[in-house]
Amino acid sequence: MPHAQNNMKNSHDILIAPWFSEKALILTDKGVYTFAVPRNANKFEIAKAVTELYKVTPRKVTIVNLPGARVSQRSRRGVATRAKRRKAYVYLKKGDTIQFA
Repeated sequence: MPHAQNNMKNSHDILIAPWFSEKALILTDKGVYTFAVPRNANKFEIAKAVTELYKVTPRKVTIVNLPGARVSQRSRRGVATRAKRRKAYVYLKKGDTIQFA
């Protein structure tokens, strides 16, 4: 019996980590949670991962691509570029919450 190709991504691979910033913490009061996600993840995969891991159904998912920041080197002269990042805003229904342990 041939094996089916495993193109499915693990939910833990989709949601890398919660995004903790001042703006993200303010939005949690309004039912919007922010996560760092891989650059190739789409809205459907993110919504499915949130449902599997946190047992809540997202109302809406928005994805934001962040550019790599230019920073000055401390040990060497010149500038370097921080990695590009991507985050997802997950909107929940009123009353639904996500607990980060």
